[in-house]
Amino acid sequence: MHSAVNRYIITGGSGSGKSSIIKDLQARGYTCYPEISRMLIKEQQDLGGDLLPWKNMKGFAGECFNRMKDQLNDDHDQPAFFDRGIPDIIAYLKSRNLAFSFDYAAYASCYNSLVFICPPWQEIFVNDRQRPESFNESKHIHLLLKKVYRELNFKVIDIPRLSVSERVEFILSRIER
Repeated sequence: MHSAVNRYIITGGSGSGKSSIIKDLQARGYTCYPEISRMLIKEQQDLGGDLLPWKNMKGFAGECFNRMKDQLNDDHDQPAFFDRGIPDIIAYLKSRNLAFSFDYAAYASCYNSLVFICPPWQEIFVNDRQRPESFNESKHIHLLLKKVYRELNFKVIDIPRLSVSERVEFILSRIER
């Protein structure tokens, strides 16, 4: 396995601003990996497939895991940012009271021990075709994500509710220490 030192996860419930932060980081020249789950949902909707979290969560989780593992093949000399990490899969399975058959937790060590979490934020939350969850469901998954990451010995850092560029500056200031 490659060094985890420069792999940073940005996580949080749906609609909390993760993707906006990732886009800003990418615009600043950082290597960034998009949210696999959102891409898979769009693909499945376009194909009429059933690998959707609301139809087949276990199958969906397995495919997300395979694709997220592929994201870990690159080694990074500079910080790289991931819109969700493999531990997110555990939280989403727990949200449905489902066990996980793959050793998702073993992949926690593939990332830096700092994980940045976007809190639920009603003012920026929106639903769309790939995000049918309610704001209350987003708040629930936020709590599960925090719990799972802490159980996996990550240091969970709450990203304050600020402008996108200020949120990015907050993250960069934490990793440059």
